Amino acid sequence: MKREEASHRLYTILSELTEDERLHTTFLALAEEAKHKLRIEKEYDDLISSDN
Repeated sequence: MKREEASHRLYTILSELTEDERLHTTFLALAEEAKHKLRIEKEYDDLISSDN
């Protein structure tokens, strides 16, 4: 999960630094995907820990 958080931060920062609109959009999309994966992993971990 720490890697996903780092990926989200990296892609967000890269989107802010680029002046190329296509790259900006791509980095934002990657940041959003990293955030979704992180959310799913957290929900899974919560579900598993509540079952034990």
